[in-house]
Amino acid sequence: MKRFPLAAALAAVAACAPPPPVQQMEPPAAGQPAPSSPAPSGPITPRRFDEQTSAHFRYNSGLAEPGRQVVRDAAAWSALWARITAPHGPPPPLPAVDFAREMVLVAAMGSRSTGGYSVRVEGVDGGEREWVATVAEQRPGPRCGTIQAVTAPVDIVVVPRSDRPVRWAVREVVNDCP
Repeated sequence: MKRFPLAAALAAVAACAPPPPVQQMEPPAAGQPAPSSPAPSGPITPRRFDEQTSAHFRYNSGLAEPGRQVVRDAAAWSALWARITAPHGPPPPLPAVDFAREMVLVAAMGSRSTGGYSVRVEGVDGGEREWVATVAEQRPGPRCGTIQAVTAPVDIVVVPRSDRPVRWAVREVVNDCP
């Protein structure tokens, strides 16, 4: 297996990753009351935090176990954020979420023995009985050069608040490097 310097390996991983979607949910206007209408139904485009906020832990979070979480309150969000950002010294500021109107979805792959892994919440479909969050988990193929370091990929999105249960539909993607 090839060994690469850290910067080159991270660039190679980024080059193989699928491009992020360009659509984003509009953030709520500050000071507006929570909507009185029921939670949306149909396709929902998740809102992502800016690259500056999420770049440091996207591939190296503090979530060593695979899992998916729905966060509906500030206390749980603060505790989870501390765990996600634990490997990075002092945590970056907690991203603001209006829990009266929004909730946070978190997908974590857990610890992996090399780089080349990523996870992405691709979309959310709001149904009458449950919501379905579609998640893509990508792993490197046998011909991919990877960084030789433990990684722990995570993806975090914000969607409109709903009390409906969230079902996670996970699909595995193998990156077949040339």
